[in-house]
Amino acid sequence: MTRSLFATCVAGLWIGFSGGVLAVERPVMTWDDPIECVDDGAGRFMRLQCTQKEGRKVCLTSGRFVLGDDGKESEAYMEDLRSCGKVQPWERLEELKKEGWQFSEALAEAPEGFARDESGRLFQVTFDLRNRFHLGAYWNPLLDSDGEELGRTQFDFGWRAYELGYSRKERDNYRGIEGRVALEPLEFSFLAFGYDSNVNSDEPVFWVTTFIGPPTRWDVSARLGWGIRTLKVDYHPMRSKSVEFENVALYGSWDIAHNSSMANYFRLAAGFAVGQLFNEVVGVNSEGAEEASVETRVYLDPLVMLGGEFELDDAGLHHLGLNLAGSARLMFDDFSSALWVAKAALTYEWVVLAVNDQPVSVYVEASGQYREDLPDVPQKYEARGLLGLRFSFWAPPQPGGE
Repeated sequence: MTRSLFATCVAGLWIGFSGGVLAVERPVMTWDDPIECVDDGAGRFMRLQCTQKEGRKVCLTSGRFVLGDDGKESEAYMEDLRSCGKVQPWERLEELKKEGWQFSEALAEAPEGFARDESGRLFQVTFDLRNRFHLGAYWNPLLDSDGEELGRTQFDFGWRAYELGYSRKERDNYRGIEGRVALEPLEFSFLAFGYDSNVNSDEPVFWVTTFIGPPTRWDVSARLGWGIRTLKVDYHPMRSKSVEFENVALYGSWDIAHNSSMANYFRLAAGFAVGQLFNEVVGVNSEGAEEASVETRVYLDPLVMLGGEFELDDAGLHHLGLNLAGSARLMFDDFSSALWVAKAALTYEWVVLAVNDQPVSVYVEASGQYREDLPDVPQKYEARGLLGLRFSFWAPPQPGGE
């Protein structure tokens, strides 16, 4: 008796502290199974999804209106409900009960990538961040070779999209209107357009047979692609007085590894780029006064790049990126020596919330670069960090089979 009284008191206290209602997880109607509806023509309407598993006959039920704060149906229809395969009279419920079907109240079905709350309101739960436009605001600590640290504000923006072929063996990736602006001192970079492709062929390019031990065949798969980027501008890179304008870059690529949709990949690429480097030169005129002029140098970049993108979860909430790039820059006015340029970046993005199904993510980046081509910059390398928020727009749910 004492134990029962104690248990009753504990349960009462728990209900009081939790708002007076014990939450019970309701089953969820599935999107792919058919929906049957009953209607008495006088305002009563019920949606049914009846399935028989392991000899148990269960009909999940839901309404078609969003529930209000009082738990009763409002006048607002639930979004994106499947249509009824059949609409039958209310007496259908009695027939089902006589046939042994049991009824259980459930949450209405939701399209892939979406879910419903207890009231029936729809919200997005997966995000394809490789299909979006984004805006970002960050704190950008900057460390140069003199140990000087500059904390400053940085903004970025960009558009990405892709198209997966019907056979799921070709993937076209697009990016453009992509830029970054850093303040105090002012720097910015901009890319007008970029494209690259992935191919996943069943046939190997070639194979190698080894005879150390039992004969073994090793296939080298045809995961080849190509890419192009055009109209890329870097204004005052490494706080210099230079402007770099890359006209075009072309490269071939090989996916060392990728998943079935080619969304996650680790890639090696090589190619070349052509552009101009504009340097501000300060000299002395005939009158002995300082005079600034612009020196233009055309360059050819043999490029080597290694990098990848990785979704760390099925919902697309966690993303990891790695990019390494290097070139032996050759100036057209002096082919005697190469000027080395190398860049590296490691990025992580985590979607923490969404506003009207538009995701907001925490973005972290660690990067560095080494450059010998900027004449007015005494240091050759610098390290940077980036921490802030990224606001994405029009990111659809994750496609099936990713």
